[in-house]
Amino acid sequence: MKTLNGIRPLILATGLLATCVGQAQVTWLGNNSSSGDYVGCDNTSPFPLEIRQNDNQPIEFFTDNVFRMRLNEDLPTQSINGISPLNLSSFLGVGNFTGTYTRAAARFHANNAAGIDDGYRAVMGEGFLATRGETLCYTGVLGAVNSGTLWSQITGSTGTPGSFRFIYTGGNGGTIEQAETTAGLEMARFVPTTSLNEGYFGLGDWHQPRLMRCSELTRGELINRQHRTA
Repeated sequence: MKTLNGIRPLILATGLLATCVGQAQVTWLGNNSSSGDYVGCDNTSPFPLEIRQNDNQPIEFFTDNVFRMRLNEDLPTQSINGISPLNLSSFLGVGNFTGTYTRAAARFHANNAAGIDDGYRAVMGEGFLATRGETLCYTGVLGAVNSGTLWSQITGSTGTPGSFRFIYTGGNGGTIEQAETTAGLEMARFVPTTSLNEGYFGLGDWHQPRLMRCSELTRGELINRQHRTA
């Protein structure tokens, strides 16, 4: 009888656990793990591993005690570059968000302390956004029906607009040609004028400083550098 009385609480506890959703929290004494320790499921688990934050707070990731990545919480009414309301919910941001951007501003946002947000537009969202210093580049869905690429650098008549360049980098294992250099082989570029009312397109290698002026790229014309310098 004593043995049965001792087993009954164990049977009851096992039954209660079987009716509950599995929950776990793992830590190590002093938060100092050793080689081979991990947080997660082993290869015998038949269920997906869930990483949860059931409160409306972001999930943040750190390495070397430095912030590296954040998954946004629900952020339905935000403002960027004077544009609102913007829904930034569940956007993922990787990098340094100590500048103008304090959280991810697109579905995937790579940021390195960007100092301005002048190039941001409401049509951005479902795509990849990269920002650094005064430079912005976005590729993805634009609004509801279109897709494309947007880029921005210093804007306005007092600044020099950044170009959008097409560069091939690679090598054939032989003589070092332009494509194998640090700069790579530029094949084309779009350049907006300083008025920001029109732009130019050039086909060829415009990497040399004397060929970078907008006046050297004729509107609507395909220009080959070899013919220009012949």
